[in-house]
Amino acid sequence: MCFLTWMCRSLTSRNDDCPPTLYLLNAAAITKPHAIKHLGNDLNGYKVDIAVITETHLKVKHADHNFRIQDYMLFRRDRHGRCGGGVAVYISNRLSADLWPCPGDSAQFELLWIRVLSHGCYILMVEYTNRRCVRRPHC
Repeated sequence: MCFLTWMCRSLTSRNDDCPPTLYLLNAAAITKPHAIKHLGNDLNGYKVDIAVITETHLKVKHADHNFRIQDYMLFRRDRHGRCGGGVAVYISNRLSADLWPCPGDSAQFELLWIRVLSHGCYILMVEYTNRRCVRRPHC
């Protein structure tokens, strides 16, 4: 299950500005051969502003530089102590973005809060849960 939440507050008086484009993919592992190359082709081909990727299967051993996509910033939250899971967000370099500190945040949750500036300020919350894996801690 993936939950996306936008909290918007306009910083401009213009009403004709479009919100950023959003791409959502349940990847079932971006660690697979050529997965990042294919994802990068999609993001650049569709001119995606924000890509939310669930089930990345990334772990601490996977260095960020192996999963970079040209012209995109990578934000990620890996699943710890359980199989699969993880979320990643790729934000186009055309936008300004940073991690948004959320009080009470815990590494046990696959939850990212990202502040995106694009004709206004958006707070993007991405959460991924897989209830089957919660019951199997060492799958």
